[in-house]
Amino acid sequence: MKIKMTYLILFAFMVVISFQSLSFAGKGNIWLVDEKGNQHFTCPVMGKTGIVTENTKYYEYNGEKYYFCCNGCESKFEKNPEKFIEKMNLPGNVIKVEGKTKHFACPVCHGEGVVSKDDQFVVHQGKMHYYFCSENCKVEFEKDPQKYIKEMGTH
Repeated sequence: MKIKMTYLILFAFMVVISFQSLSFAGKGNIWLVDEKGNQHFTCPVMGKTGIVTENTKYYEYNGEKYYFCCNGCESKFEKNPEKFIEKMNLPGNVIKVEGKTKHFACPVCHGEGVVSKDDQFVVHQGKMHYYFCSENCKVEFEKDPQKYIKEMGTH
């Protein structure tokens, strides 16, 4: 029993450390800066995810950079940025990306999971998706989203 409790405490500590070493969504369409410094984004036009490189096209709007998956997206965005920003959905609690697999840390119980189409999630303020390991965690989050978002260091 003591060994299980020790592992549980160690796991919780590692999740908290993971949260502290990452930078979550902040500006434009960047939703994660990982431990290697990679900036992960979702194209506001096509919805594709990517990592910012020196060749990634972007457009500055209202003091924020919005990155794109291709040149065609940049020109579409420039014509009506508000239209695309309004529809943009970004993951709010993804902590790691391995290939096309996104891992999330539940903002309520801090359990880790892999994002799938079957996950429980909440869209907060029309922009951020928060994923949960269970319906109970989703319900708890919905009672006071700002409490959990603040604990994660996101907006």
